[in-house]
Amino acid sequence: MTPEWISAIASIVTMVVIGASAIAALLQLRHMRSSNQIELIANWTEVIEGEQFQRAFAFVYQDLAKILAEPEKLQGRPWNPVPPELEPVRTVANHFESIGSFVRRGIIEPEVACDLWAFIVTLAWDASLPVVTHVRHRAGTDSVWENFEYLTLISKREIERRPEGSYPPSEPRLPKDTSLTEALAENG
Repeated sequence: MTPEWISAIASIVTMVVIGASAIAALLQLRHMRSSNQIELIANWTEVIEGEQFQRAFAFVYQDLAKILAEPEKLQGRPWNPVPPELEPVRTVANHFESIGSFVRRGIIEPEVACDLWAFIVTLAWDASLPVVTHVRHRAGTDSVWENFEYLTLISKREIERRPEGSYPPSEPRLPKDTSLTEALAENG
């Protein structure tokens, strides 16, 4: 074998090794991205299921409308960005703002975020919208909680696209247990 052939074969082998290394590196990056996404989702799920967030969400979803029905009670209160009695709104909005930022930047896949949180994100946004609008008005910009808004937008689109949820349509549903529903209907 001539030195030119040996050099050519060595070049080809080197190119194959470099190509394989590049593919392995891409696979490793993909794996790392998935691991990071899983860790973020686990952390946010822990927060959402935590007592502090649950209290804040319950306030936003159940109590906020009562307070907003009497806006004169908020007159003259410090808005930085919200009065102390509306602090749970900020807690919820800030949490979904951070999730929305990671979704918008592609760190968390939108489909995954919507699959997990679309329902509560839309409930939180709809309930807190008067406060969000007022905070934006006071700040003179719509950039306040814009990632929360974006997360809500894609969540609402996903809910419209799949009103029955994301359960695979090709799979059968498990049987229902209507005993509680029937018992509660009987007792009024």
